[in-house]
Amino acid sequence: MTQKLHLFRKKRSGIFGTVILVIFALICFFPFYWAINSSFKTESDMFLKVPQWIPLKPTLQNYELMFNKTSFPQWGLNSLLVSAAVTVFVCIFSSLTGYAMAKIRFRGASILFGVIVVTMMLPKYSMLIPLYTILKNLGWFNTYWGIAIPEIAGQLPFGIFLIRQFMLSVPRDLFEAAQIDGAGENRTFISVAVPMIKPAIASLAILTFVRIWNDYLWQVLVSTKKDMMTVPVGLATLQSETVIMYGQVLAGCIVSSVPLIIVFIVFQKYFTKGISAGAVKG
Repeated sequence: MTQKLHLFRKKRSGIFGTVILVIFALICFFPFYWAINSSFKTESDMFLKVPQWIPLKPTLQNYELMFNKTSFPQWGLNSLLVSAAVTVFVCIFSSLTGYAMAKIRFRGASILFGVIVVTMMLPKYSMLIPLYTILKNLGWFNTYWGIAIPEIAGQLPFGIFLIRQFMLSVPRDLFEAAQIDGAGENRTFISVAVPMIKPAIASLAILTFVRIWNDYLWQVLVSTKKDMMTVPVGLATLQSETVIMYGQVLAGCIVSSVPLIIVFIVFQKYFTKGISAGAVKG
């Protein structure tokens, strides 16, 4: 009787937890659904007193205007190039540095790691003026270099921290066995370390790509020409003090979310494993 009661309580707890998760998921998904719904409406239909949960007269006008009347294709290309480049470089540099700090003993490693952790705590806003001055002196405004390189520098501390923490979970015996077989550091890193830390690299790739794709503050400072704007900056130009093109903005938001969804789907099987392993290993 006691065992049956325990099983009943466990089953009831599981059902209750599932219901809570479903409700929470619906709450989180609702703004995205409403954006999709509104992007297929005319401006007048968006502001009806009785909201239309499904567009009665769906139209592609907002998408047509966004692609034909704005520079959205160029904005999307800029965002894709910058986000992809930053993600690749951050993953490469973070993997190399994280491997060195976790598996290679050298003097001052703990101090260097402490400095990296401290840089993660610095507010992004505190670095805007120095970075702005440096880029102005270099003449890198409205260039891919000016957008990407500071973004790489800003994402590296977290990337190094994540890879190092994950690398600590890899048994040292594997590296020692590779060295006994005559493998150097480069071969050990490529053949042993990289296959073992794929979940961490995939997690870092997702987080970095999403952060750079959605970043607005830095990109609006250094990209003032329309042909160098990224998606967040370009969509902001569709809003003024008197007129906001809601339909085009929502259409742009929906289209710009597609690359993020694709990246997450591609790497999702590694995401949870990489984050959990890096979080618990000290």
